[in-house]
Amino acid sequence: KNVTYLDGSSFPSADADCENCTCLEGSVQCEPVSCPILCSHPYQPPGACCPICEDCFYLGRFHKNRGVFVPETNPCETCLCALGYVDCTTNCPPVSCNSTVVLPGECCPVCSDETCVRDDGVQFAQGQTWTPVDDPCTQCACVRSDIVCRALTCDV
Repeated sequence: KNVTYLDGSSFPSADADCENCTCLEGSVQCEPVSCPILCSHPYQPPGACCPICEDCFYLGRFHKNRGVFVPETNPCETCLCALGYVDCTTNCPPVSCNSTVVLPGECCPVCSDETCVRDDGVQFAQGQTWTPVDDPCTQCACVRSDIVCRALTCDV
């Protein structure tokens, strides 16, 4: 439609939903809508021009406000979406020792004086058992910081 605007006036674009236009000396100049981001993890609803801080968009995923979730990138964390902010915590029991280690595949640290270290450097927790890759008829365990292995009955 033919609409006349005063020089210097601004108006929404007739062609694009998320653009504002300005009349400058007889020509129209349009720019994308400026969106102030007022939170760390805003969510942009489909069709909306600007992201909002009601829900969260975190590591490529949508989360509802007050939603609790475990991020795929860190199964050791529990996160909460709160009005566009994400707060993550690791739920581990306290350990009372000077030296700790996080074992492969585990989330929480354990006292390193209660671990066993295999020749290849892999660490195991007190009471943890495993079968050596090169000897499926043996089972090993970490007992009081020592590796104890025993033969299993198996058909080879």
